[in-house]
Amino acid sequence: MIKLLFTASRSSHIMQFHKPYINYYLSYGIKVFTAAQGEVEIPNVEHENIIFEKRNIFKNLKSIFKVRNLIKNESIDIVISNATLAGFITRLAVFTLFKKPRVIHSCHGYLFSNSTKPIKRFILIFIEKLLSPVTNIVLTMNTEDFAAAKKYKFSKKILNIPGIGYTEKPKSFVKTEETLKQENLYRNFIDIENVFTLVYAAEISARKNQTQLVELITPLFLKHPNWRLILAGDGVLEEELKKKIKTLNMQDKIIMTGFVKDINGLLSSAQAVISTSKSEGLPFNILDAMSLGIPVIASNIKGHSDLINDGQNGFLFSLKEPFDLEFKLEQLENNLSLRLAFIENAKKSADYFSIKRVFDIVLSAYAEVDSRLHFANN
Repeated sequence: MIKLLFTASRSSHIMQFHKPYINYYLSYGIKVFTAAQGEVEIPNVEHENIIFEKRNIFKNLKSIFKVRNLIKNESIDIVISNATLAGFITRLAVFTLFKKPRVIHSCHGYLFSNSTKPIKRFILIFIEKLLSPVTNIVLTMNTEDFAAAKKYKFSKKILNIPGIGYTEKPKSFVKTEETLKQENLYRNFIDIENVFTLVYAAEISARKNQTQLVELITPLFLKHPNWRLILAGDGVLEEELKKKIKTLNMQDKIIMTGFVKDINGLLSSAQAVISTSKSEGLPFNILDAMSLGIPVIASNIKGHSDLINDGQNGFLFSLKEPFDLEFKLEQLENNLSLRLAFIENAKKSADYFSIKRVFDIVLSAYAEVDSRLHFANN
């Protein structure tokens, strides 16, 4: 029996992105294990709750040995690691083993780009190079990451795939007292005449870059008093960002809702979705908006530029040019025919990344590392 291990930093990552693949392999008699922080509730899957901690080296050392012992004791044949931190710890664990499994590393966005500071870029590239001998195949999800992986030879085999399959959120959502309270909060906030509402739904972090968005958009509120910004999500910089908004006296223009479960309901209340992220893989928050037909304006970075064709199905703007952002927001607000074109084209673009289209592509990529993962219908 083949034994397969999926690792990710959070169990939610596995449940959201990998469940269809896990169920597929289970149906063919493959024994599947998962390792991530939190619980994975998939029948017939053995899960190990392992903490991958961004800021605690000692916890991560413990996690390396936990992953190592899991692979060794269960005689894992194939490992599919995901994202940066879990991918690093997983492959470091494999590095220490005498009998090594075959490793597929899915890169959901390298933490460096062409604009990253040289020292940070060097360190991150060095780490990937260090782990390349135990990485049998690297799967990237945007053109810039693919080019970097090829240039620096992060593995002998490198493939670029159109994500791991986007699934539309359910149209119907069972509302609780908590979600209704949250909905009333943001709906009352935007209950003004001719409101133009922007939503940014993402973890509150340095990479997602909400702080710069607040700085960029604050002067624009003076010229556009009907504009509003909703920041949905939680994260390490949440309290710091709240203080900044208060210092700027922008509480009547910008609201922070925390994590929103009914993301479709929130996005549907917006006239546009915005992102000022510094780096992405293939961002699902943008795909959520595109599939719902909400116009998108996003920073011109890797990941975003793989989804958005500027001026065709959305807008890209430079984080270094505030006037670019203002001009394009005004276009979205005032040019109805442009918005309608964006909506139609964005829905078509989102279909390209759907699980229905991507599923077989991903299965074929996984099978590249071991022919035993190749079955008749893929």
